[in-house]
Amino acid sequence: MNEAIITDVTRMQRPKVCIAALQGGRTIRLNRPQPDEQVLKSIGGLLPSDRVCVEWLDNPFYVPPHVEDGTWEPMSFRKLERLSKTELIDVLMPGAARSVEEAFGHEWFRGARGNGAFRPGEGARSLASVLARDVRVYQWFQSVRVDFKDACGQWTMVPLEDLSVRRHQVLCPDCVTTPARISRFNFNLRNEFWGREVLLRVGLTRPFDAEGQETACWLQVTGVYLVGKKRQHFA
Repeated sequence: MNEAIITDVTRMQRPKVCIAALQGGRTIRLNRPQPDEQVLKSIGGLLPSDRVCVEWLDNPFYVPPHVEDGTWEPMSFRKLERLSKTELIDVLMPGAARSVEEAFGHEWFRGARGNGAFRPGEGARSLASVLARDVRVYQWFQSVRVDFKDACGQWTMVPLEDLSVRRHQVLCPDCVTTPARISRFNFNLRNEFWGREVLLRVGLTRPFDAEGQETACWLQVTGVYLVGKKRQHFA
């Protein structure tokens, strides 16, 4: 049984969730069996920065770029402690890339709104930390989007799928729109996540069709951490 630090808890098509962790210097994904919201409920919830024990094995049949996929034993999963977000940043920062291109290679094409698509079946990884600047996080209809710059250029309209943030959108009294009150969700996103120096967790989706384009693995943001600033509302 090996210790690991949870780095990503990501929303997928309900009820599925994606859980990734750093084990030593290696990123792993708890892929088989597929975690879901019931699994999270059974362990009392899970957040990036949780230190855990879990039995995990390589999946020799992974399909690039999702090289982090592996099998895990749910009965072995145990939470040990929760690091602070500052401690999590300290863990992630040494391995952070300067750009999305450095992390994943050059994109295959860009979507109509500026998000990046990557070719399925290629690539050395599908999860990474990236140093970003001039980050804007905002609500876009029912989704959440991120604009940011890195060392190689600018990215726009990248979906944010951090599960804890997306749950706020539908469960937090301050973030939910009701007949009697306008939601403060977009205000909270701006207040919490806009910044010049930011560590982003980013990933590539499983292949799917979007916007009438080729089947691709699309860029998404799985976590936003302002360097030197604590999370408040979305802690």
